[in-house]
Parts: sequence; C-alpha cells; structure tokens
Amino acid sequence: MKWFRLPLGTFQTNCYIITDNAGSCLIIDPGEEGGKLIQTINTKKLSPIAILLTHAHFDHIGAVDQLREQYNIPVYLHEKEKKWLGDPTLNGSQLFPIGDVIRIKSADFMINGESDMEL
Repeated sequence: MKWFRLPLGTFQTNCYIITDNAGSCLIIDPGEEGGKLIQTINTKKLSPIAILLTHAHFDHIGAVDQLREQYNIPVYLHEKEKKWLGDPTLNGSQLFPIGDVIRIKSADFMINGESDMEL
C-alpha cells in the first residue's frame, strides 16, 4: 500500500489517497477542489473504489458529490453525522462566509464503529 496527501481548498485541508499496487484507491476527506483531485487521480492512473469521511465538516466534504459522480463510487460516514452532509448549519458551511453553503447527497453507507467495515 501507498498513500499520499493533497492539501485542498481555502483551509488546505488534508485529503489522503490510499492505493494498492493494482491502482485501486480510497479517497479520504475530499475537502474542495474536485477538479484538482480528479486530475491527480487520473494522472496517477488510479481507480477510486470509495470515499471515506472522517467527519462531515464543510472543509472535508466539498468535493464529495463531484467525485462520487465522476467515478460512481460510494461514500462512507459515521452514522452520528448522517444529517450533516445536507445541513449547512451542522457541517459548518453556513457559519463561515468564505464561499457557498454546502449541501451534498447522503452517504451511501453508515459506519457505526462497532463492526469491521469492508470496502
């Protein structure tokens, strides 16, 4: 396995990409700059299999829908934050007037922290 970090967006939030030797990858916290992230993934000839969100603050979720649509991949999020993706008050995007408020589609899978997760 290999990994690399891409600082994205206004806050330079760290997005991580974990990849195996075959080129499949997991995208963790795609904050903003979906186009830059897609370009990096394509340049490295990677095949995303899922998006994993460590939490649902606006600086971690901004490019989720763009990546989900580009690669047709699922999104995983802890169940305690399932309402945050579509609620700018909960995800914080309404509280920081630095751009648009963020409302994205619900996660495809909820993690409850009590069982192993398979991607």
